[in-house]
Amino acid sequence: MNFRKEDRVRARLRERGTHPGLICIFSALERCCTYQPWHDKKTGKTFLRPHDGKCLHYYFYFLDEDLGLVFVRVPTWCPFRLQIYFNGHEWLASQLRRQGISLSVPRHSLYRDRRLDPRATIARCVEYESTARTTPKSLSAGSAVQRPQVFN
Repeated sequence: MNFRKEDRVRARLRERGTHPGLICIFSALERCCTYQPWHDKKTGKTFLRPHDGKCLHYYFYFLDEDLGLVFVRVPTWCPFRLQIYFNGHEWLASQLRRQGISLSVPRHSLYRDRRLDPRATIARCVEYESTARTTPKSLSAGSAVQRPQVFN
């Protein structure tokens, strides 16, 4: 069954609310770069050679209080290239809200209060302490996570 993951995530967010934590988990069979065992009869050596194939991927969708909507794409086959995706607009919006700066977040853009200097606003938001954190709070081991809804 084909469906858009983002549509399912939005529906799940309407059901569960917008508190931080795990939203849902999807699995999908997708193309991937992997390796195949190969034996060269001329040299007598066995090795792994690159191969295009399909493998199962898991998508873990989280709502992080700093980064907003995040998903982690986890392949189930070697070389296990873990990918983490998030939207920079959500991160910037959360930083602005923490500083008490009013804004609205329409799809794919930010509107700011006209009284603000955008350069100063961004400079205040991009500080070493806020960007140095490598693990979103919703992904850390001590996070309270609700039972996810799993789709196959």
